[in-house]
Amino acid sequence: MSRLDTFDAGSKAVLEACGRRIDQVRELSDLWLGNVQRATDSGLQLAAQLTRCTDVAEAAQLYRAWVNDYRDRLFADGRAASELWLKLCRNEADLLVSAVSQSVRDRPTGAAALAAE
Repeated sequence: MSRLDTFDAGSKAVLEACGRRIDQVRELSDLWLGNVQRATDSGLQLAAQLTRCTDVAEAAQLYRAWVNDYRDRLFADGRAASELWLKLCRNEADLLVSAVSQSVRDRPTGAAALAAE
């Protein structure tokens, strides 16, 4: 295998890894945007419900239900974001290990190393 073949294989691997990383960052972005959209929608819905309230106890109950729902969504989105982030970091580590392993495999040893110098 020539150095050019090694370079081409390495370039393809890097491009594939970058493509996977972009997809994962897109997933994180979509998760964040979805969370912002849900928070905005639920806040507007709460505001509409509160304007129709005539009783303070009913308003407090609506607000308590909204806060509990928001908390649950926040925890669920946090778990999903953490899973995606760990997946992204794991892929970064795998790419680093792969690059180091390839570098070690491609390094000439013995007489070939001496001849290369």
